[in-house]
Amino acid sequence: MKEEDRAEYLHYLGHHFYQYGERDRALQCYRRSTELAPTDGNYWLSLAFAELKRGNYEEAKRLHNKAKTIFAGLGDKWGVAMALNNLGLIEADLGKYPNAARLYRQSLEMSKKIQDQRGIARTTGNLAIIEREKGNYNEARDLFNQSRVAFERLGDRSGLALCLTNLGALEHSAGNPNEALRLYHQSLDVMREIGDYAEVGTTLKNLGDIEFSRGNLDEAVYFYNEDRRISEELNDQRGIARSLHSLGIVAQHRRNYNEAKRLYDQSLQISRKLGEQLGIAQTLHQLANIAYLTRNYDQARDLYEQSLDLNRKIGNRSGVAITVNQLGHLAEAQGDLASAERRFGEALQIFESLGKIPKVVEARKDVERVRNRRSHH
Repeated sequence: MKEEDRAEYLHYLGHHFYQYGERDRALQCYRRSTELAPTDGNYWLSLAFAELKRGNYEEAKRLHNKAKTIFAGLGDKWGVAMALNNLGLIEADLGKYPNAARLYRQSLEMSKKIQDQRGIARTTGNLAIIEREKGNYNEARDLFNQSRVAFERLGDRSGLALCLTNLGALEHSAGNPNEALRLYHQSLDVMREIGDYAEVGTTLKNLGDIEFSRGNLDEAVYFYNEDRRISEELNDQRGIARSLHSLGIVAQHRRNYNEAKRLYDQSLQISRKLGEQLGIAQTLHQLANIAYLTRNYDQARDLYEQSLDLNRKIGNRSGVAITVNQLGHLAEAQGDLASAERRFGEALQIFESLGKIPKVVEARKDVERVRNRRSHH
């Protein structure tokens, strides 16, 4: 078999593994395909996206830019648009919404020029996610529905399922849990119909989140355990870490702190093995929350600082703001109101720059509360 043919076969095999949640094996196939055919931008694009999904953002950015350079040299506008879209995904994951929106618009403009309807639908949906995260629910809903209609016209069931999941997350954020449940179940039906098992776990996790927000903890645990079961069947280590983290949140809410810590530690161990920096930062934050709730303030501060350093390292501004805000609560609990006000103010500035309206409202209340307390001292 020629090297080009072998590279193509491995690339196809990588897609097969990825669809069924075996992301480590997919990554190996993609990496080998780039070694056998280093001038094919599609192979670099697949490898880059796999690294993105693992949370290895710097490597994902490097690989996407390499793919973009190859596509640009060949005059392949589809490839350039796809690379720009995925670079936008990285910036969005890191909370850098203006950068993400700029990259998405560049991708969208190029997709429109070449009349790539699937690319238009995909990137329109990604722009909708940014508006959702900023709290602009009406605008997000309009963009999601544009994306949904386009995927339906194309007969793209995978794109439709993802769009339905994102619409469900929007309705959950907007305070419409019943509509969110309907959309999540629709999405699950489509995923199971087409055998797209890699994303089923994420949607089950979202269903668990709704039940958790409603106070239905047993139902939440059921969905999180289903996410875990499917992830284990697929050997999806990232999914296993995700489900353990979610189960830890339920145990924490039930004040079963030892069980929560055990689950978080297991999740953290997997994330560290995978090198998933975002997952590590999020779980360190939750471990810090347990220390805070049990009044182990020195341990809480150490864990928050570890999470904060990691979020700053990977450029996750949303994570930075959330952790800084929690450090404000820690300072307030210890009676250091000046430090608390400074921390809350820093978090407020970041949330404002990100356009996260719900978080801005909460942070302003924190600042005002501490200022009032200081004025009465």
